[in-house]
Amino acid sequence: MKQIFIHLLPVFFLFGFGSKSLGCKDIKVKKDNSINAFAFTEYTKRDSVIKKSFDTVKNSSMKEKLKERISKGEVLKGAVIDIAHPTFIEVVCAAGADFLFLDFEHGLHDYNDIGQAIRTAELSNVSTLVRLGERSSNLTVRMLDAGATGILFPHVETAEEAAEFVSWCRYKPLGIRGSGFARASISYSGNEYERRQQASKDVVCIMIVESLKGKENLAKILAVEGVSGVFISQGSISMELGLSDWKDPKVVKVLDEMATVVKSFPNSAFLRLSLTPDEAVKNVASGANMILLTHDWQLIKGMYSGLFNDITNKLNQAAKK
Repeated sequence: MKQIFIHLLPVFFLFGFGSKSLGCKDIKVKKDNSINAFAFTEYTKRDSVIKKSFDTVKNSSMKEKLKERISKGEVLKGAVIDIAHPTFIEVVCAAGADFLFLDFEHGLHDYNDIGQAIRTAELSNVSTLVRLGERSSNLTVRMLDAGATGILFPHVETAEEAAEFVSWCRYKPLGIRGSGFARASISYSGNEYERRQQASKDVVCIMIVESLKGKENLAKILAVEGVSGVFISQGSISMELGLSDWKDPKVVKVLDEMATVVKSFPNSAFLRLSLTPDEAVKNVASGANMILLTHDWQLIKGMYSGLFNDITNKLNQAAKK
């Protein structure tokens, strides 16, 4: 009996002295050194209630899912991220971004860069979409396992391609995504099977259409079950037309025709790159519900160029006086 008492001393110390602060009954030791069974049962019950309450708070504190916001008719604002440093991600999120377009197709990013960007955005409750640079089911899964909200698949031209890409993003029976454990499941308090089925429903699968062939098949691509929406790449389309000016009437005509098709699919995500606020307003009027600022380095370069030019002009004016 003495040995049992010695082993239980830490329990008495931890719960006996701290129980009042938790609102449960004191755990008392009888003269025969046994535990007051009723008090211990009461503590166990209340501990269970506290844990359930914590889980409820944890789950309810998560930001509304991206798909839900789109279906409710919100117009979301995002930015193309090339500078995937955590501090810069924090800055963009704090500035008011609803989502981030993490570019893993261009530039010299590695897996760690994208992983840190996803984690940092997650801390700010900002959704992340990763544009892949290659057609790889494994790469798709790894980005989702890292916690990405969804995937942007480039150069999609047919419904068959879109269907295959969607299958990479979803678990069985809806897709072929592998069932390995990863950080994407850390904050989920339910069982793993339920998490995977919910993940299949929540994942955002955006098809980037950037060719005239893709334009011709746009309606079929959007009709694929599981396709969340499309991003029209005016840069690639203008190049295919042999034009450099996105405002050229020929380019505008193609983009307007594509926008009309997308509008016929309600609740679909429709991303448009907007270089100015006026262009954003125009794109929203054409049906876009996810407005994307241009690449971060272009914005930063433009900002510094403007400031340096203004300073130079002011200095020159002052020197003439």
